[in-house]
Amino acid sequence: MNVPSSQRDYEQEQQAIREAVLDYVEGVYEVDPSRIERSVHPDLAKRGFFIEHGQPTESIMSFTQFIEHTKTYNKDGQFPPDAPKEIIIYEVLDHTASVKLIAAWGVDYMHLARYNGKWMIVHVLWQTHPQFIMNNTSQRQRTYIPKLNETEVREIRALHARRFSQRKIAAQYGVDHATIHQIVTRKTWKHVK
Repeated sequence: MNVPSSQRDYEQEQQAIREAVLDYVEGVYEVDPSRIERSVHPDLAKRGFFIEHGQPTESIMSFTQFIEHTKTYNKDGQFPPDAPKEIIIYEVLDHTASVKLIAAWGVDYMHLARYNGKWMIVHVLWQTHPQFIMNNTSQRQRTYIPKLNETEVREIRALHARRFSQRKIAAQYGVDHATIHQIVTRKTWKHVK
């Protein structure tokens, strides 16, 4: 059994896990599918949620689909060189690990497994950065209140067309850069003209 026997071994395992997650996120940012291939298991199960027409939409990808997606997702350089890649390692066991990644596109929760001594990502559950605020009513029902409305989406697109940076627009509207990017590239709020 491959159980870390010392603090140093544990730190080495954490570093190996971190490197696998960095290959994943930087592979997308740098349009480098080879980094995905070395860090993601071929039986990947990737499932996620994004907002389209104001509604949650599900995305399911296989390993092959993810590789193809990586070849084009940041081809136009939509993510800056300093795009976020915060890695939080929740737990490391002898054969499995659990990690959270905060990236430009959203939040990914990952399960990794050790295969032949190498950590590989086997499951990814993700969503875009929250665009809704959870609100409990007196009846204990959950309702969602959008941070932005259609008028603001039109304003955001107009500002972007006038060459305002996405980061400045994000700061002005109190949302993150990824949300603005998705609006101006019409990945979200597609129904708003």
